[in-house]
Amino acid sequence: MKEVRTLSVEEITLEAEDLQMIMTFGVTMS
Repeated sequence: MKEVRTLSVEEITLEAEDLQMIMTFGVTMS
C-alpha cells in the first residue's frame, strides 16, 4: 500500500506565506 500525500490549496498558500515571511525577515536582518 502506497501513501500518497496531496497538498491542499490552503497548505500551499500557508507555505508560500511562510516563505515570504522568512525571505522578508532575512532581508530585514542583513
